[in-house]
Amino acid sequence: MVSAMRWPLRVGVVGLGSWGVEHARAWAGMPGIQLTALCEQDEPRLRQVAGELGIESTFASAEALAREVGLDLVSIVTHEADRLAVTLPFIERGVHVLVEKPLAVTLEDATALRDAGIANDVYVMPGHVLRFDARLVGLKAEVQRGSLGEVRSVYARRLIPRSRHSKYSRTHPALVAAIHDYDLARWLIAAEPLAVTSHALHPTDGSAPDILWSTFEFPDERVAVVENAWVIPDEAGVWLEAELEVIGSEGIARVRLPGDLSFWLSSGHALPDTTLVPFGLGTAMGALRDELSYFATCVARGVEPDRVTADDGIEAVRLALAAADSGARKARVDLADRDVRR
Repeated sequence: MVSAMRWPLRVGVVGLGSWGVEHARAWAGMPGIQLTALCEQDEPRLRQVAGELGIESTFASAEALAREVGLDLVSIVTHEADRLAVTLPFIERGVHVLVEKPLAVTLEDATALRDAGIANDVYVMPGHVLRFDARLVGLKAEVQRGSLGEVRSVYARRLIPRSRHSKYSRTHPALVAAIHDYDLARWLIAAEPLAVTSHALHPTDGSAPDILWSTFEFPDERVAVVENAWVIPDEAGVWLEAELEVIGSEGIARVRLPGDLSFWLSSGHALPDTTLVPFGLGTAMGALRDELSYFATCVARGVEPDRVTADDGIEAVRLALAAADSGARKARVDLADRDVRR
């Protein structure tokens, strides 16, 4: 039984890429939180971010941070393949961990993280930020209320600029971006998929797929179709184009990203984020801040997070790996024998 903690909570952030900086900025402006330490292997980057946020305690090694600073919780925002090695030192010292998605890039590592959390009596929460988007929370509430009737299908489309493909192709796109929508489909349908069929298209350089379509078959003739493509021209001035459609027996719901705010400027067209990590007037807002606040509140109260669990993180990895396998083999993949839940 995890004991409740007193505010303020001492927080660290490991990994200061673009998303890790968003974690740090959100923590830094949150009541009841003391952003205590930052960790990043790129030392110039570490000095820059620490200076901007006024953080004196900095580390190039996650293991050194875990050993030398008494933290209550930590955000792990490192490269996907590093999750297990970076996170375990904190878990073993009783630090609660929010691990960015994917929880890991293998089922074995993801399961090991969950089991280490149980063994050390700490919370391990995967960072599936879209479960904290206010619009999607509202959609989930209406689904649970029965307003749409029985959910029959989910369609999700996520288009990303081309330039980000080369950066993130270190990991299969199914684990980097499409995993958001695999998780949402499972969350909204509230069932485990039976099989997946993917179609993967590759750019001319033959690297990781830049277009991936995945169709998940759920029990009772329900289906989820996820379109993921890293193809938006960089000159278009669009950082993301995404939508989610849910068809129920009694109604339909749609959500679009990034939002409704648009600018037409002499420098070009811009669609700023108004939902995930908007930052204005010196304040972080949006789904990421709500996610971090939720996790901190769970830690402070000694209440295990249930909005998204370690098992949810494992299942999302399982679906992503199966989707990637299906695309590579050009074959339907049966999911029945891949369930790693307890």
